[in-house]
Amino acid sequence: MQCPYNASWIIKQIFLLRDIALQHISYSIGNGRDVSLWFAPWFNRQPICSSYDNQLISLSGLGKEAVVADIISPGGWMLPHSNFHELVVWKNQFDFSTHFDLAQRDKICWDNICGSKIRVTHLWDSIRRRGNNTIWAPFVWHKLGVPRFSFHHWLLMLN
Repeated sequence: MQCPYNASWIIKQIFLLRDIALQHISYSIGNGRDVSLWFAPWFNRQPICSSYDNQLISLSGLGKEAVVADIISPGGWMLPHSNFHELVVWKNQFDFSTHFDLAQRDKICWDNICGSKIRVTHLWDSIRRRGNNTIWAPFVWHKLGVPRFSFHHWLLMLN
């Protein structure tokens, strides 16, 4: 989805965070039932629909609601058969070395941490921009400081 032209500032910022999040998200394909084939970034860390147009989806014979389970079998990957150019190009670029385990569920990981054990503080620490450390920061920001006074002290230190 493209960001609407007249979207609010916060919506535009959320759209900007998508590219940052893609750098940290990885997928571990298990049975393939929980991962969208076209719209989840499991293939080369980006959604398939972002590299190819919608014609690939229609030429594949799989609908937009297809999941990765639709192209895997106990014997390996089963990509759709077709002679259409876009589908042939996609099949040639497909990484058949991507492993899956039909006995496992799909896992979505953030910086190689999978499951529900990911904390919001870990997410924030991995995407925020850090400035240079200053000598005076520990004297301004400490656990015994009154936030109002620390804030004013910080403003004074920044002139």
